[in-house]
Amino acid sequence: MLALLEKESDGLRELKATSDPSIRNHLALNLAQTREPEVLEILIELIKRPDLKDSRGTLVHGLGFYDCKPHFNLLVELVTTGNWEVAHEAYTLASAINKISGPQAETAYATLTRYSEKHEIEEWRKDLMMKLLRLFDN
Repeated sequence: MLALLEKESDGLRELKATSDPSIRNHLALNLAQTREPEVLEILIELIKRPDLKDSRGTLVHGLGFYDCKPHFNLLVELVTTGNWEVAHEAYTLASAINKISGPQAETAYATLTRYSEKHEIEEWRKDLMMKLLRLFDN
């Protein structure tokens, strides 16, 4: 048991430190499957890193092993600003959340509304955002 915990801890350190996207993605998926809270924290941290903006699709996918409800606004932000893969991964996770209310819902709705009014956004992104906005009608 102790060896397993040490191995996981080494994996978490490597996940945070590696600059190799393929190693990071492999570690992220393997560690996310453990559903350990520490992994979720690191995934969120990595997703928010500006230098990983173009290589975080797998990291977002890893969030699917966790309850994403507390991170709904992050998912909405990723739908509105992420590349195609990130936006679609985030949409899949956000649309699977059953109910959002209160300030979290208000912030998400405002973000979606504000971005959907921009004329220069891609058609595929606008489609994802409109689908999310329709979820607020239910």
